[in-house]
Amino acid sequence: MPKTAKKFRTTIGIFALLITLLAIIATVMPATGKIPSDSEQLHNLSAAELSCRFGVATFGENQGAMLSSLGAGWYLDFSTSPINSAPENIDFLPMIRLNQVKAGDNVYLDDYTVSPPLTEAGLGAIIDDNLGATWIVGNEPDRGPTAHSSAQDDMMPDMYARAFHDVYEYIKTRDPSAQVATAGLVEITPGRLQYLDMISEAYHAAYNMEIPADVWTIHLYVMPEVTPNYMPNSIASVAVGTDPTLGMKSSDGTAQKCGNVNNDVYCFADHDNVAFFKRQIRDFRTWMKAHGQQHKPLLITEYSILYGYELDAGGCFLQDEYGQCFTPTRVSNYLRKTFDLVNGPGELRDTNLGMAVDDYRLVQQILWYSVYTPWVGNASNLYNSEALTVKTAVGAAFQAEMAERTPVPNLFAWNAASVAGFVISPATTATVTLSADIYNNGDANVNNPFTITFYADEAMTDSIGSVTVTGMSGCAHESMKVSVDWHDLTSGVYRYWVKADSGDLLVEGSESDNVISGVVLINPKQAFLPVLRK
Repeated sequence: MPKTAKKFRTTIGIFALLITLLAIIATVMPATGKIPSDSEQLHNLSAAELSCRFGVATFGENQGAMLSSLGAGWYLDFSTSPINSAPENIDFLPMIRLNQVKAGDNVYLDDYTVSPPLTEAGLGAIIDDNLGATWIVGNEPDRGPTAHSSAQDDMMPDMYARAFHDVYEYIKTRDPSAQVATAGLVEITPGRLQYLDMISEAYHAAYNMEIPADVWTIHLYVMPEVTPNYMPNSIASVAVGTDPTLGMKSSDGTAQKCGNVNNDVYCFADHDNVAFFKRQIRDFRTWMKAHGQQHKPLLITEYSILYGYELDAGGCFLQDEYGQCFTPTRVSNYLRKTFDLVNGPGELRDTNLGMAVDDYRLVQQILWYSVYTPWVGNASNLYNSEALTVKTAVGAAFQAEMAERTPVPNLFAWNAASVAGFVISPATTATVTLSADIYNNGDANVNNPFTITFYADEAMTDSIGSVTVTGMSGCAHESMKVSVDWHDLTSGVYRYWVKADSGDLLVEGSESDNVISGVVLINPKQAFLPVLRK
């Protein structure tokens, strides 16, 4: 047996056990008290310098203070509790945790738990303190079956559909301005897409509609799910309730099986192959389009290199099929390549699959795992210890990538409504309500007030009315519907124009997409009766 394959086989059980402990670590990892100074930090970045495209996962109260020096624009900590030490100008995405009730490890019962509970003193109070937030419902519900599957939010697909519905309704009833996001699955494979199909079918059967997510999230790791004979391997394992024969197989140490995105093998060497990264994103976006979700945001809420870099007498403890280690240089290169894919021109934009209001990007935001963890994923740590005094080579690469970018907002006007109105007689006039959707598809939030004005002329000198907005998240993460009333209209056809930032106060990526026009018809029944000929 080759040395590489032997090393993998002797360590795979340890790796599988550790990877299921991630959720537990998030709840028990202690803070270290006083925050030390960062001897390598460039400076604490202001809100205007933070890119909403890139985030980072955190564990423990002390990690929040490091976010500004890293340049991360957003973070999550796998809970609904933001880190007190995190700067206010960095966005936090709260995560609600779920679990299906089980008898033993793998006998799933017809009930689930939710944390915090859907009560006034539980989630209700937290919603009230975070109005307008984006709530992620669950974490890797597809994880399992393993002896430690309860470390994540493992649920059968029909139970996740039920839990999402209950949490969604509770949040939206309490805060209509909130956004609700699906849980990130472990990865995107045929088996995981079957899991999503089963959720969709269960939701349709129970509620007669597609799952009403405002935002979709995924985790993106290239990890085998089954052995070559389709037995769950306890690494990614088989998605709960799905067909094991759909699983991506391990290589059994054979390098000749690696590097082909069209086969059914996920090698260890493929873990940082950007072709597989792109393939998973395209496969998920294809699924979204087929389910009427193309024009909604997609967030990668966890990704990095999970395979470790530990040295032993024979070299590194884990090697891929080519005998190569997951060195800091290798991890840093993967970070740079994926950052450029997400926030660069070209490959991750597609007019057939992407989000139209975000220049057809396939991914709106991504999040690196993590600032620091001593467990699975430590090869991707941005700091070298829990003390957070020195950045790793990967952390330096993260910070350098952020420093090289100049985030700017970009307001995008979309979907000016066509409106019809009526007058009873020539002596009367009509009032109609005009509306348009405004997005910020730049890579920085707008943190200052700006004005959106409706005009009656293309030169935009005859103002109908204006709306003042105090700020807006970037990365097309949210839309804002604005409206004004147009009075004293007589029978006829009218056009109107809408301009975002009509006072030209903001520095934007482009000024050419701030304007959109719509049409108003008054008494269309009289003016536009068709001529019929026999």
